[in-house]
Amino acid sequence: MIVLLNVKMFKLDFFSFPMIIVSIILIGLITFGGVYLYKKIAIKFDIVANPNYHTLHELSVPRGGGVVTFLLGGVLQIYKHFL
Repeated sequence: MIVLLNVKMFKLDFFSFPMIIVSIILIGLITFGGVYLYKKIAIKFDIVANPNYHTLHELSVPRGGGVVTFLLGGVLQIYKHFL
């Protein structure tokens, strides 16, 4: 498969650079907030990994935080599609 790249895709101008920084900060804040909310939900519904001889943690820790990252990636792909 041959992939042809458009040179204009990689061209940055003065107005796009601040938008990239804002986007990175916004995505970071949304991810942080989503993981925080998921942690609360996981603890409430007992979605935790209990320590045993296979694990290194000493206390129960919430598991499944990758769900938030996966959902955020899906939302970003849908947003990118409609831009």
